[in-house]
Amino acid sequence: MTKDSVIKQLLTTLILAFSLSLSNYVIACGLLPGYKLSKGVSWGELCDFNEGLASAQKDGKYGFIDKQANIIVPFSYNFTAEFSEGLAIVKKNEHHGYINKKVIIPIIYDDVRPFSEGKAAVEYEGKWGVINDTGELTIPYQFEEIRYFSEGLAPVRKDELWGYINSSGKTVVPLNYLNADSFHNGLAVVAKENGYGMINKDNKIIVPTEYDIPIFIDNYYIDTFKFLKGNSFYYFDSNGDRLAVSSYLDTMPEVILDRQR
Repeated sequence: MTKDSVIKQLLTTLILAFSLSLSNYVIACGLLPGYKLSKGVSWGELCDFNEGLASAQKDGKYGFIDKQANIIVPFSYNFTAEFSEGLAIVKKNEHHGYINKKVIIPIIYDDVRPFSEGKAAVEYEGKWGVINDTGELTIPYQFEEIRYFSEGLAPVRKDELWGYINSSGKTVVPLNYLNADSFHNGLAVVAKENGYGMINKDNKIIVPTEYDIPIFIDNYYIDTFKFLKGNSFYYFDSNGDRLAVSSYLDTMPEVILDRQR
C-alpha cells in the first residue's frame, strides 16, 4: 500500500467520524417534550444547544432559540456560532461581533475567534489582536493570525511563523514553527520542516517533529498521543516515551487499549 493510499484511507475514516459527530449534533437538537419549531424556522448547520440556546434560521437569516422554541435572538444575522462563556459570534454585512442575546461587542471585525479564558482573538483591518469580554483591546493588532487561548497561552503567527503568547501578549515560545495548535494538558502539537511533533510550555520537544499527521486520542486514552508516519501509527505518552508502533491496518495495540478511559 502506497503512502498516498494510506493517507486517502485515513482521510476517509476521519470524514466518516466527522459525519457521525454531526449526527450526534442533530440528535442533540431536541426541544423539550411538547414543543416544536415555529413555521418557517429551521435549525442552523450545527443545531446543538449550548448554554441553553441553539442557532436557528428563517428566510436565510440566523438567530437563537431556547429549548421551548422561543425566539431569544431575532433572525437578523448572516451567521451565528454557538455560545461560549456567555457570548456568541455573529456576522452581519461581512463583519463580526459578539452578542449575549443583544449586541454587546460591536460588529466591526473582519474575523473573530470564540471566547476562551475571558479573551477572544479578533482581526481588524488585516491584523489580529485580543479583546476581553467588554470589547476592550488588551493585546494590540500586530499578528497575522491568533488562535484561541488555552491554559494561559495562545498560538500566534507573524512573518509566516508560529509561536505562543501569554495573556499579557508576551512571547513565551519563540515564533519558529510552521504551524502550532493550542495547549492541552501542558502539551501542544507543532510543525517544523520535517513534520509534526509536540512541545511543552517550556518549548522542550516532547515528541520529535518528524511525523506526517497528528491524531488526537488523549480524550479516549489516558495520557496517550498518536501520530502517523508512512503507513505506521506511533503512540506516545506525555513524557514523549514511545508506547507502541503499529501498521495502519493493524488493530489497536493491547498496551494502548489498556489505557482506555
